[in-house]
Amino acid sequence: MLALALTPRWLGYLALTVVFSIVAGFFGAWQWDRREAAVSIIETVTANYDLPPTPVKGFLSNGGSYSADDEWKPVLVQGIYVPEDQVLVRTRPRSGQVGFEILLPIRTATGETIAINRGWVPTGETTDYPDSVPEPPTGTVSLTGRLKPAEPTLVGRGAPAGQLSSIDLVAYQSLLDYPIEPVFYLQLVDEDSPGARAGIPPIKPVPDEGPHLSYTLQWFVFAGMAFFAYFWLLRTEHRANLGILPTLPRKRSDADEEDALLETIRL
Repeated sequence: MLALALTPRWLGYLALTVVFSIVAGFFGAWQWDRREAAVSIIETVTANYDLPPTPVKGFLSNGGSYSADDEWKPVLVQGIYVPEDQVLVRTRPRSGQVGFEILLPIRTATGETIAINRGWVPTGETTDYPDSVPEPPTGTVSLTGRLKPAEPTLVGRGAPAGQLSSIDLVAYQSLLDYPIEPVFYLQLVDEDSPGARAGIPPIKPVPDEGPHLSYTLQWFVFAGMAFFAYFWLLRTEHRANLGILPTLPRKRSDADEEDALLETIRL
């Protein structure tokens, strides 16, 4: 069988088997990485979402410390909105609809400025723009928001004046003539201003890691099955070359059935 395996034809089959197994293993590792990322998000939401709010100052870049592990933590902010610098973040899906998110700065009493996402509004019925956008409250506002990291720049996607293609704080900063917190923004939870209206708040993330674990196992099984199929086919051809053919059970004839019946009667 070794001599057969070393023939050019079977060496080619072996090379194809190895390549297929490597590709299947790559896809398996990729699915595992996706599962790990999903599990990490679930763990972060579970750990942070329902914590009691703490002052935002402990996370600001000028003296605080924000990391990816702080996402979803609720924080307290007191300040004044800057409504003239409000923008809409376009093409934001929600429950099968596409709309906008309302982004504007709030200036704290200590001088820091932070971007606040005040919620989602749907695209208008007749225009590619919301039918109405809730105005922020005036005067000093105390609010609770959740820490969210800045979103990356979407290469090749622009936006009309007064809009952004993502919550890209670098792009937002370029529209302003004063500095804002560059690392994170806040997703509004509630405000203490009576009668204030905001957009629709986001839904709490569902703790679902998806089918990535089963896909991982499937790809690794495929990688193993490729070698099993290779050796099984190699062994089958080798046995055929030796004249060793698989023995199949002989089909019983009508005479066999009658002999068996007579034997049963005699017993």
